Amino acid sequence: MIPTGIWLFPDKPVAEIVHIARMAEEHGFSYCWLGDEGFARDVYISMAAIAQATKTLKIGVGITNPYTRHPAITAVAIATLDELSGGRAFLGLGAGGSLTLNPLNLHAERPVSTCIEAITIARRLFRKEKVDFSGKRYQLKGASLAFGRPNIEIYVAGRGSRMLEMGGQYADGVLLSGKAKFDLENTISDIKRGAAESQNDPKIIYATNVAYDEDLPRDIRPHYTYMIADSPSHVKERLGVSPALEQDIRAEMAKNGIESAARFVTDEMLKQFIIMGDRTECASEIRALVQTYGFAQFVVPLTIASFDKAADILSNVAAILQKALHSP
Repeated sequence: MIPTGIWLFPDKPVAEIVHIARMAEEHGFSYCWLGDEGFARDVYISMAAIAQATKTLKIGVGITNPYTRHPAITAVAIATLDELSGGRAFLGLGAGGSLTLNPLNLHAERPVSTCIEAITIARRLFRKEKVDFSGKRYQLKGASLAFGRPNIEIYVAGRGSRMLEMGGQYADGVLLSGKAKFDLENTISDIKRGAAESQNDPKIIYATNVAYDEDLPRDIRPHYTYMIADSPSHVKERLGVSPALEQDIRAEMAKNGIESAARFVTDEMLKQFIIMGDRTECASEIRALVQTYGFAQFVVPLTIASFDKAADILSNVAAILQKALHSP
């Protein structure tokens, strides 16, 4: 069975985040990814609290970006978390999405080259090197860490072809989140093309919601507003998202939040992104996806709206994944 993980957005009290992470560990999940998007609870404080409350769960940011935090400072935080957790930390990097950058009036300038610089800086600091670095965006002079584990894994997340190719070339793995299922073959081709450039062998991690109950899509739908708006143009075209509709989605998110903008996400759009059906149907689709694409980890996001149902969801999803990934 491949490892399984959960993804959480820390927009609830830290004690609730920790409680859910502990339950996930008890249900056999191996990874906990915490989003670093918007003005939520601080992701590093949240991860530190999880580290102290769990024993085996691997913990990482999924994802952070190199614009709101200097990558050297991010590396320090992750190395500290790794020390605190006994070697259970990992780093997820990407360009950052609209929920993160827009409120700070930041723009993802040269996202691919900027992420390459961030990965390079973090790797060298994890190896305890003395780092002199002169990039297009970042410069370091004699920076070093006196602690750290050299093989802390670095994952990249992205939706565009160039970012995915870069992840395949430079990262230990690539997290696919908010990806339309009809675009997975093209997506993995992008990753493999980058991997061939450097003879890299990155893990491919797939994250998507599992809606085994007819009430769950209501909780899930708001989070596909920004995922659809941030999708590549060819995906939006196939989904029937015109430039005018995209503008309406973004304007509604900015004015009234993702819950209000969710009305623009139709059932047909949602079905292109998530696993839907009864428990048997969900297990069958998950098994088929893992077998077809060779995913190295399956991650289930847990939305804020479903936090009060977390115990039930984790129990049911764990059983579905057990059936999907263990059955012949």
